[in-house]
Amino acid sequence: MIDKKFEVFQVVAYYKNLTKAASVCHMTQATISRQMQQLEEEIGVPLFTRSTKGITLTPAGEYLHNRASSYIEEYNDIVEGCRSVGNVPFSNLRLSGGPFESLLIVEPINELKRQYKNVKFDYYSFTYRILGSRFENKSIDFCFSVKRLVDIVPDLEYEIIYDKPWLVAAKEDHPFWKLSPEDQGMLKGQRVITTYNNLFEPVHAYCSSAGLNDIEFVETNFLDCMFAGLRTNNCISIFPAFVKKALPEGIIMKDVLTTPMTEPFVACYRPETMNPGSKVFLDICKNIKYDD
Repeated sequence: MIDKKFEVFQVVAYYKNLTKAASVCHMTQATISRQMQQLEEEIGVPLFTRSTKGITLTPAGEYLHNRASSYIEEYNDIVEGCRSVGNVPFSNLRLSGGPFESLLIVEPINELKRQYKNVKFDYYSFTYRILGSRFENKSIDFCFSVKRLVDIVPDLEYEIIYDKPWLVAAKEDHPFWKLSPEDQGMLKGQRVITTYNNLFEPVHAYCSSAGLNDIEFVETNFLDCMFAGLRTNNCISIFPAFVKKALPEGIIMKDVLTTPMTEPFVACYRPETMNPGSKVFLDICKNIKYDD
């Protein structure tokens, strides 16, 4: 089994307080302190700086803290896979999606469970940049994303599963809806809330290519945060059409852009993955009807 000290270390590193860590781990403070000393001796470098004010992580401690979670997760996945051999056709599927894609993945998961009742899976949501890095370090098996990700990350097998124009969203009493159709189509003078601007983010790229220069961007990370921004009535946004079914009360979406935005969504995985369930899940995704 994985050394319990790694898991305890993660708790200590998070809280930076032995008393709190002891409470969370249901251990005595002396036991935790002894385990952390043993871990430092095994690794051969200090992981903590101790003072009367508490503890802080050394550079080595920060490095271990950043890497230990993926190590623990991968070990647990391997153990689960070994235990499931012979009982299910493939091991635990590590599924993921971007800021919007949890709205697309429900039906494929339902079909997966219908076909393979004992199959286990995890689902995590990340920003698109993090999704790319997760594929690079092989910590996910499969993801739903905008197509821009498979254009940037090499060697991904994918299927386009949703390809409809994106729509403008705003609170129903936002001044945007009183603009002329021409000004609405160009988002004249608007504050647009988006996900972080990077190579994977589609809205910034669309606005630039469509010549929508008379706007200001407000950046966040996930759909709930974008909804919160819309509720303040200080921003508008551009969403894929399937988001319409999840809109909070008082937020509306319309197709008003002069130049349509048509960034597709894909289901994808890396063929070299050791989990054969990825190919199975992609085949399921191909046959799902994704409604708005």
